Amino acid sequence: NPTNASITISGDFTKPISYEIMTMLGQTVLTGKLNVSSEKIDLSPLPASPYFLRLGEQMIKIIKEGE
Repeated sequence: NPTNASITISGDFTKPISYEIMTMLGQTVLTGKLNVSSEKIDLSPLPASPYFLRLGEQMIKIIKEGE
């Protein structure tokens, strides 16, 4: 699902979970921790491009579109 500003992560987190946004080449461009069951990650500083979101052990492809 393409986005141009932010993504919302929802889950049943019993403790804070780390996330990492990476380029298709594996370069980390954004990191943080999710502390609640639904939280937004701001992608607006990133250029339009496909990225990977690593959330714990899970890897999800996301697409940042131009504004």
